[in-house]
This record gives sequence, C-alpha cells and structure tokens, in this order.
Amino acid sequence: MSSRFYIAVSASALCGIYIGYDLGVISGILTMPASIEHFRWRNDTEKGFVVSSFVLGAFFSSMFSGLLADRFGRRNTIIGASVVFVLGGILQTAATGLVMLYIGRIIAGLTVGITYAVVPLYHSEISPRKQRGAIVFLKNLGINTGMLLAYAINYATSHLKGKASFRVTLAFQIIPAFLVVLG
Repeated sequence: MSSRFYIAVSASALCGIYIGYDLGVISGILTMPASIEHFRWRNDTEKGFVVSSFVLGAFFSSMFSGLLADRFGRRNTIIGASVVFVLGGILQTAATGLVMLYIGRIIAGLTVGITYAVVPLYHSEISPRKQRGAIVFLKNLGINTGMLLAYAINYATSHLKGKASFRVTLAFQIIPAFLVVLG
C-alpha cells in the first residue's frame, strides 16, 4: 500500500472527527456563560433547535448522498462536502445571532448526511480485502474521537473570558474538515 493510500484513508477518516466534534461541541456551548449572554436563549426550544438543526440538515442530505457519490465520485463528494462543512463551521463560529447559528448548524449537518454514508463506501472501495473492515471502522473511531475532543476543548475553553470561550470551541471543528479538503 502506497503513501497515497494512507493519505486518502486518513483524510477521509477525518470526516468522522468533524462529525463527532460537531455532535459533541454543542452541549458545552449551550452552557457557557458567554454564549448564554451572546445568544440570549429565551427558552429550551431555541436551545433544542440549535442541537436538532444539525440533524435536520443531515436528514435531508442523506437522501441524496448516494446520488452525489455516483455522479461526482466518492472522493470528490467527500471533498465537496468538507468544503461545505468549513462554510458551516465558519458561520457557527462567527454567528452574530441565533439565526446565523441555526444556518451554520444546518449547513454542517448537510455535510454529515453525505459523508456519513459516502466515507465507508470510499474506504471499502480503496481498501485491500484483508484490511477492509478495520479501515471502514476508522470513520466510527473518528466520530468517538471527535466527541472526546469536543468535550475536552469545551472544558478547556470554558474558562476563557468573553465570546472567545465559545468562538474558539466552534472554530476547532473547521480544522479536520479543512485537512480533508487538503488531503
């Protein structure tokens, strides 16, 4: 197996990290004093929609993930979805209000609906038969790793003063998606 193979597998496995990170990060954001002051949550419904808007985006895009993968190829679909995730992450990080945060979460969710289905396909197609199961598993490992990173970074940034506490935390999700685009 060539270095190109390892780069392709590693880059696409990073999709799992940004999926898990975005799933895990929001719980800490909702409780940070600076985000409470900035977004001025009026009720639990607003908080609930911040969480569920991500899943809403994933729901709709998952219906088209196979079509996109067949039309543009697995690799190009993963890269394109990761570009869209970067946009969603930027919107979340720069959110000036709830609507912008909702839109950023929906956009990030659209990516997840695609990559959740396409990454295992890509891994199974490029992997040698004997290593296929372990390589396909990397996305799931990435999801759990991303959640762990989100919880750790939430904790580490919760002590920061002002909006940096939640903006830095949200910005971290952009890194693995950007690396996928580069890989």
